[in-house]
Amino acid sequence: TGYRYVPFHRFNSTAVRDLIFREANADLVLCMDSHVLIEPGALAKLLLYYDKHPETKDLLHGPMLSENHNSVLTHFKPTWGGGMYGKWGSDKRGNDPANEPFEVQMQGLGLFSCRKAAWPGLNPRFLGFGGEEGYIHEKVRQRGGKVLCLPFLRWLHRFARPTGVQYPLKWKDRIRNYYIGFAELGLDTDPVDSHFIEHLGKESFAAIKTEIVAELDNPFTYFDAIYLVSTDLQSEIDPVVEKHLQAAGIIHRIRRISASEFSEYDEIDWVQLHHEVVEEANLFDLENVLVIDTDITKDDLSKMADNITMITKNEWAIFYPGLRQPLTLNEIELERFTQGPIPSSIIAYHRVAFNTLLVRLPER
Repeated sequence: TGYRYVPFHRFNSTAVRDLIFREANADLVLCMDSHVLIEPGALAKLLLYYDKHPETKDLLHGPMLSENHNSVLTHFKPTWGGGMYGKWGSDKRGNDPANEPFEVQMQGLGLFSCRKAAWPGLNPRFLGFGGEEGYIHEKVRQRGGKVLCLPFLRWLHRFARPTGVQYPLKWKDRIRNYYIGFAELGLDTDPVDSHFIEHLGKESFAAIKTEIVAELDNPFTYFDAIYLVSTDLQSEIDPVVEKHLQAAGIIHRIRRISASEFSEYDEIDWVQLHHEVVEEANLFDLENVLVIDTDITKDDLSKMADNITMITKNEWAIFYPGLRQPLTLNEIELERFTQGPIPSSIIAYHRVAFNTLLVRLPER
């Protein structure tokens, strides 16, 4: 009893781990991959640890046992290898489950635990597989926490994939995530370049980096998330709309919300779908979101791109092309906005307006 299944299909990424902490209805959270096994008794000991450290800000790990049980891997060493930041390491203090916890630089994220209130969150721009190890550990430290290995929290990771890997593995996604994460934390990205030049070859890496730099220089990168909302039942994006999104350089970042997700399809309209977007953005603690509908034109996207600089330099709550200035939290402005139909096929919302919008925009 007490189990909840939370399906999520907005995007494919190992960064969806963040949703576990957002959805959790408990003070303590344990995150584990589906192919991880925990040593009997370890969870009871973890709860006792939390009883003794109720206000901890730390990220808690445990030793990973090798599949043949011949080695105990307690941490990741902060070095590069095989296209990844972090190499498995072993500290003899992790050999005995009775030993005291000790600090480590980083560890694999097959299993870890943290208080919900202390979770610093993963960057919402992460896509695909990889980039979280090292990033989340440094983020915890920058917020006053530590990264600890609890010798009793022992786990086994099944690396074999009998049916193959069920998600795409792209070097571009991983490298992009490293750039985004390192930039967020103020870390030097030169080691990323050096490793992937060596790992992929100078020409291959240069081609990937050119694409990534273009994406990160795109003005739409300002938004934490970009949603495409639709009142129809189509599972695929309309080719014309897809072409516009591709030309704007944002097709890879699209998260979809459509009426087909809801049983009461006939009753869903644009305003209710915008409510769904804001509700999800609020759950993920996003700073801002961009919402696009399927009537979008190339001109609409161009106008929004041209005005992003303006909203980044001013306090704002809502913006869409056609406004000379963004709407603020002025009650009269917000009331006028929420009383009529959605006034534009592309609208940006800042989190300062989320709570007000959730009250004023009708939900399903």
